[in-house]
Amino acid sequence: MNEQHNENERTIEQIQGVLKEVSRRIQKNLELLDSLRQAREILETILEEARARKAEKEPKTDNNTQEKDDPLYPDAVKLFRKEKRISVSFLQRSFAIGYGRAKKLLTTMAAEGIFDGTPINEDERPPRGRIIKLDESEDENASSDDEPKE
Repeated sequence: MNEQHNENERTIEQIQGVLKEVSRRIQKNLELLDSLRQAREILETILEEARARKAEKEPKTDNNTQEKDDPLYPDAVKLFRKEKRISVSFLQRSFAIGYGRAKKLLTTMAAEGIFDGTPINEDERPPRGRIIKLDESEDENASSDDEPKE
């Protein structure tokens, strides 16, 4: 019986040793996790400061102004006034440009009030080509100076 008791005590001591080691490792991992959280907070602060500095350096312009800087913008307006219609595909064909650039030109023209953005057909959804006609009042205001030179 005494032998059994000694063996049980050794087993208990071994288990306690393992538990102490597990506890030590858990504590070490918690300290590492805390260090990682602190590093993350520091990096987030640095990133926020960098974004703020970048925003301060960037010029204060809206998207329409930037897109209006497209060298084709005046020509697109002249084309619209001459042809009295416009669409993304019409701009693409006329200037040999991609969809994205043509769409930006058309969107900028609509934002600038060059046309109201209403498609020709009266369906609820506009056609893919989105052809828009020049208003009669706009037609009267268009001068011969606005027409593109051929």
